[in-house]
Amino acid sequence: MSYAEIMLERAKERGSLSDIVFRLGGSGRKLPFPLDKVYVSLESTAEEGELLLGDDEGLCTKESLTASVLVSERESAEKCREYAKRVCMELMRLDSDKRIISVAAGKCVYDEAAAGRRTVIVFGLRPVRRSGGD
Repeated sequence: MSYAEIMLERAKERGSLSDIVFRLGGSGRKLPFPLDKVYVSLESTAEEGELLLGDDEGLCTKESLTASVLVSERESAEKCREYAKRVCMELMRLDSDKRIISVAAGKCVYDEAAAGRRTVIVFGLRPVRRSGGD
C-alpha cells in the first residue's frame, strides 16, 4: 500500500476535512463541471531503491507524496492558498508514522482544463526499507 493510500484513508476519517473531497491521483475519475467543492488528489512517487554495501536488510526506497489542491475558478487565489495551507497542516498532523521530512508548495495557478485554481504541494518522505514483496 502506498503512502498516498494510507494518507487518503486517514484524511477521509478526519472530521475537520469533511468539506474537502479526497481522491487518489491517477484514478481516472472525472471531476464535475463546474467544480462545486474543493478536491485534493494524493499521489505517491517512489524512486528506485538503493542497496547499501554490507546491508542485508533490503532496498532503501525514496518516496514523495504529492497533494494537488483544486478549487473552483469562482474562488480567489487567496482562498486557494488558504485551502492548500489547511490541507498541508492537516496532512502533517495525520503523518503519525513521521515520514514527512520536507514540504514544498507551488504557486496557485489557473488550471484551464479543470476550470479552477490549483496548488501543488510536494512532501518529501523519509526513505523506507523494502524487503520481499513490500
